[in-house]
Amino acid sequence: MNQTKILIVDDELLIRDLLYDFFASKDFLIQTANDAQEAIQLVEQHDDFDVVLTDIKLEGEDGLSFVD
Repeated sequence: MNQTKILIVDDELLIRDLLYDFFASKDFLIQTANDAQEAIQLVEQHDDFDVVLTDIKLEGEDGLSFVD
């Protein structure tokens, strides 16, 4: 069975780490990004994410426009 792949996008390290630790403990595969640009690069490299969790208020491009 394939593990679910999650991309976590948040500019706050504490939040990223908290979400990473929680989902990793549930046996999900996790990638993290600290801004929309980094997240876009990860999506372009690994377009097989099952779930994206993103903060709405990111520096530069916001989370909503990233998802668009």
